[in-house]
Amino acid sequence: MKIKFTKETTLDLFKKLNFLEDLSELFTQYSFGKGIDAVYVCLHSLDPEFGIWRDFETGLVVHKKYTKSQKTLEFSYKLNHKQVTDAHTIGEVLTIILEGFKKTYNEIKSLNIKDFDVDEFYRVVASVIEDFAQKDYVPKERLFVAPAKGKKVHPKEAKMNEVIFWEIIEQSKEEREDYANQIQILKEKLSKLDEKQIIGFEYTLRSIIAESAHYNIVAATKIINDFASDDNFLYLRCRLITEGKDVYYNAIKNPETLANSQIQEIEFGGEEMLSVADQAFIMKFGEDTEKELPRDIAFDYINYDEGEDIKGEDWKEEDLPFKYPELWKRYKK
Repeated sequence: MKIKFTKETTLDLFKKLNFLEDLSELFTQYSFGKGIDAVYVCLHSLDPEFGIWRDFETGLVVHKKYTKSQKTLEFSYKLNHKQVTDAHTIGEVLTIILEGFKKTYNEIKSLNIKDFDVDEFYRVVASVIEDFAQKDYVPKERLFVAPAKGKKVHPKEAKMNEVIFWEIIEQSKEEREDYANQIQILKEKLSKLDEKQIIGFEYTLRSIIAESAHYNIVAATKIINDFASDDNFLYLRCRLITEGKDVYYNAIKNPETLANSQIQEIEFGGEEMLSVADQAFIMKFGEDTEKELPRDIAFDYINYDEGEDIKGEDWKEEDLPFKYPELWKRYKK
C-alpha cells in the first residue's frame, strides 16, 4: 500500500519538511484492507501574513475525499505556521505533524470507507512517525526512472490550448510580487474560468511537465538542490513553468541558461503548481463540492508516480562541473 505525505507551505518552511518523501517510503509494507490502495496526506501551512490566510490550529482538516474507483483517500490538514516556524529540529516538526494527524481521526472515520481498517491505519502511521523522529535523518538521493506506461487517451478538446495556458502563466508572472503570490494569482484566475477550462488546464499542465522529463533537467535538479529525487525533479520543472514558456523550454534545451536567470529561491518552489487546478476548483465550487477534482480526473492521463521515460543523454556525477560549468559555478560557490 502507498501512503504519501506531501506539503503545501510557504517557502520558509520547505526545508523543514524536506524529509516527507523518505517518511512516505516507510509505509509500503503495510495494508489496511482491500478498500484502500493509496493514501495522500497533504500538510498545509501558510503564513497568515500572506494573502487571506489565517493561522488555523494544527489538525484542522481542510479537504478530504475518497475515490472508490481508484481506492484512494486524500486529505489535507493544517499545521500551525508559527508552531512549525518555531520548531528547531526534525523531531519537533514531526511532533507537530503527529499531533495534527491524530486530530484528523474523526473526520476520516466519518467517511465510513468500506474494507478500510481506519483504527489500524492511525495506529501504524503514528507509530512509524514516532520511530522516524527518534532517528538521525540523512536525506536519500534517488530518482526512479522507468519507461512510461501506456497513457489513457483523452479527446484533444479536453485539454486547454497551450497558447491560452502560457498566456495565463505569463499574466500571473507579470502581476506577481513573488512566487507564492503568483500561485495565489493563478488560483484566482483559474477559479473564474468554467469547469471544463479548469480541468483542461490540469491536462495541459501534465502534458507540458512531461516534456521536461530530460536528463538536462535532472542535472539542473542535482546541481541546484545538491541531490535529485522524484519529488524535487518534478517540483523544479513546475517551478520553471511559472517563469514562462521561454525560460521553461530554454532550460530543457540547455540548463546553462538558468545560470544567469533571476529566478528567486528556485530550489524551494514548484510543488504548489500541482494543486493549482484543484484549489481553483474548490474556490469556485466550495470545499464541500461533490464534483470530481481535476487531479482525480486527469490521474490516468499522466501519472508521475508510475515513473517517467527520461529523454536525452545520461551523465555521470563527476562530469557535471564540466558539462554544465556556468550552472555549477552559480550554485556550487
